[in-house]
Amino acid sequence: MQHIEEWLDDRYITCNEDEEYARAFFTIKVAFNAVNTQHIAPIMHQHKLFCTYKGKEYRCTGCSDIGDIWLRADFTKDSGYDEGRRVDINECSNFSKLPSKVD
Repeated sequence: MQHIEEWLDDRYITCNEDEEYARAFFTIKVAFNAVNTQHIAPIMHQHKLFCTYKGKEYRCTGCSDIGDIWLRADFTKDSGYDEGRRVDINECSNFSKLPSKVD
């Protein structure tokens, strides 16, 4: 499993605009992992990230100090992860600011 910080530091990754947005999103999440994030919650609430994992779309809600990222099936949830949805960043694709389907 590649640690999220290693993925962020990889200067050889060629990214499209949505992947650059994902890198910015996770850079902020990593920077605030070690501190109280209440003061950035109003800002981050405006900036959502979605991806595909194993053929299904999820909302990315954060990342951990051990390097995995957090995915939620419920797009209204701002934090946490669904059971078993702490995954390797390399298992995700199709990053986007908006979900592809709106229910």
